[in-house]
Amino acid sequence: MFSLFAFFCAVVLYFAPAIVAHHRRHESSGGIFLVNLLLGWSIIGWIACFAWACSGNTWSYCHLNAIADSPSAPPTWWSPYSAPLSLGTYDLVQGGILDLSK
Repeated sequence: MFSLFAFFCAVVLYFAPAIVAHHRRHESSGGIFLVNLLLGWSIIGWIACFAWACSGNTWSYCHLNAIADSPSAPPTWWSPYSAPLSLGTYDLVQGGILDLSK
């Protein structure tokens, strides 16, 4: 039982750079995982992967609460791709054209 726990801890420690990159939403988390998988056995490769995972290249999300809460803004579920666009007798809905003249 102890050997299974030690093996699990060793795997988590080995892939720590990839785990850190995934949780930080790093732009190159897939590349970090591959380099960690192939070169993580060497101390230099593991340190390089960990430094790369801790670098500042992460995805960021912008929340526009002020616009979504204003009375003139569309509902929060609205997107330009979900609302039909009127084109005369045709409506363009999510990339498909529907003929409403029939």
